[in-house]
Amino acid sequence: MKFTLKRSLVAASIGIAAVVTPLALTAALTGVSKAPGAVAGATGTQSSPDQILYGQTTGTPANFFQYVPGDGSAKTTQTVSPKNGNCGTPTVSGAPILAISAKLYAAGPSSNEYANPSSPATVVTSGQATGVCDISPSWSIENKAGKGAEALDFSPGSNTAVIGSNRTFTDAQIPIQRKDSGVAQPGSTVQLVEFDSSGNQLASQTCTINGGQGTQITADTSAPTGGPCTGTTASFFQTVEVRNLTTSTSISVVGPDATFTLGLLVCGQQTIQSTGPVSATLTLTGSTSQCKSYTSFSSGPNANGQESLSFNGFSAGSIPFTVNVTWPAVPLCQPYDDSNHPDQSSGPIPPALTLPTCAPHEFSLDGTNYFDQSYCQTVSPPGPNVLPEQELCTANKSYNNVTVNPDGSVTPITTASNAPGTQITETWIGDFDWNFR
Repeated sequence: MKFTLKRSLVAASIGIAAVVTPLALTAALTGVSKAPGAVAGATGTQSSPDQILYGQTTGTPANFFQYVPGDGSAKTTQTVSPKNGNCGTPTVSGAPILAISAKLYAAGPSSNEYANPSSPATVVTSGQATGVCDISPSWSIENKAGKGAEALDFSPGSNTAVIGSNRTFTDAQIPIQRKDSGVAQPGSTVQLVEFDSSGNQLASQTCTINGGQGTQITADTSAPTGGPCTGTTASFFQTVEVRNLTTSTSISVVGPDATFTLGLLVCGQQTIQSTGPVSATLTLTGSTSQCKSYTSFSSGPNANGQESLSFNGFSAGSIPFTVNVTWPAVPLCQPYDDSNHPDQSSGPIPPALTLPTCAPHEFSLDGTNYFDQSYCQTVSPPGPNVLPEQELCTANKSYNNVTVNPDGSVTPITTASNAPGTQITETWIGDFDWNFR
């Protein structure tokens, strides 16, 4: 979500109740989780992201899933019981923290097997290596002419009591090792592909293994400079798929740990604070079982030098929220007279003879196309017996004349010692499931 200005923000001391119909908003969203449920121990004030580890070691347990909360609270570990070389997805006790699945892409007609249709396949582990069972050997990810190509998929697990709902990945670092002798192929190429919850491809990276059997890399979806991977990146993704692009080679996902970084999380009845010069709080007003993943809630000047406020988040379904914004003070102005702004039944705002008109705020769903803010017919947050018209609209907006101090802070106007200015505060409400950038 992004809020910004057409021009510099300015105002006069007046409050306006929003009463007119908001814009109807629709958007096709990607990268959202479909998992319902509650989150354990979420605070809404995370400073570090949560992570899920897939461990494959020689210790006890040899294979495990581990949820590592970013707030420093207790970790949760699940022992993974592998099939020890026999075909069959590894299991845990209860709902898994991490989901692992496999695909088999059919042979032909495309020379790139991964462009062909796929069908579900079987995961297999052998010691400290995980692969796919459908093309021999069964403990690796294969790509063989005439037989097809295998792939291994990782997604947030269904254990919402531990990891919470609406979890999405923001990064994945996966150790991958060359498992064949490598005589015919001195190197091999791995591909990571990221998908949203509907199976739409969001981004991909190609990663090079420069060496034969035993050579290991860490494939990274963020494709950091200097690493083995290059390609596009995605802010959020639901699934990361490991592919083997080099025919007649074998690769496996190995240990010690594959690390999956999750988006930050805010849940119902929790509030988060923005960073940057614009002071804002975002609160989810629904039940504690409703959560949104997000990567940032920040403010700063845009390319045109205008202050803007952005929240980059995802969720499944409509989750009610409020955003309270206090914009930095600007030179004095009066509220603009607009049929979409004040309650026209009480008459237009009288013009001021000496003050310029305040610039309206704008919002964007995609970071490119902007619209003037719209005002809610009701000021109540969405919920039972409340019309679902306010998918995203302004509940109230206040203009306050202030004294702007030399350090940039503001106080009510009591003396003429410092330059006067206007500070706008406003509250937005909605239940629109959005991806604002």
